[in-house]
Amino acid sequence: MRAEPHIPYVITQAFPLPQEEPVTGAVPDRLWLPVQPSWPCPLVVRITAGEDTAQEARRLTNEGFAVYTWYAEQKNAEQDPAACAVLQTELEQRLDTLLQKYPVLDARRVFVDGWLAAYLIFHTQRFRAAIQRPALINPTTAYGNCAAGWRKPFGNSLEEMLLSLAEHSVLTDVDACKTPCLILCREDEMRYSREQSEQLYAAIKDRDPDVTCRMAVFTARQWERHGMQEVVDWWKRFVREAEHEK
Repeated sequence: MRAEPHIPYVITQAFPLPQEEPVTGAVPDRLWLPVQPSWPCPLVVRITAGEDTAQEARRLTNEGFAVYTWYAEQKNAEQDPAACAVLQTELEQRLDTLLQKYPVLDARRVFVDGWLAAYLIFHTQRFRAAIQRPALINPTTAYGNCAAGWRKPFGNSLEEMLLSLAEHSVLTDVDACKTPCLILCREDEMRYSREQSEQLYAAIKDRDPDVTCRMAVFTARQWERHGMQEVVDWWKRFVREAEHEK
């Protein structure tokens, strides 16, 4: 097998927003840049919940992408649309500042990857494509499991309970989705059932069959061997599309 050429990269600890104090103990956000990036350089926004994304970032910079890794706590926000909206506002502010500070980054080719991706592409059209990682998508079918947990008293009937849970489902705004999305699922995922990923895929395709959406399921061994190539191939597909539009 032919070895991949190595492209050196630099890591820049990204900056706090103006008037923002760094949060003690928070995972620092970072911008990974190829030393000699193409101009302009496509950018992958990798939203993490604390997992180590360094290997992914190195692989993507080796493929010519810039990578912005940003930590957003997953546990409570995914069950609260208001908290997700706050995260979206913060991320978009950071992204605007990032694009302004680094002119090498291509505002037309910004991609988003992480647990918050589905929420974002249902509420903004600024991302060229997305990758959704395992997350709580529909609490009405996950109530009581280790990820969904409990929420609050639901009133006097099952109907009230289901309606209350539905208010916290990402799928509420699926009709607004126009962004291509790859849904990644691993069979060794312990917190979120495969059913959650399947519901997201089914909802996107049901509401608008013209939206590009696919789901990829891996065993742990398959992910180790082929997972990152799936990610790279997905991003490159839309890099090429953007180039053809010029």
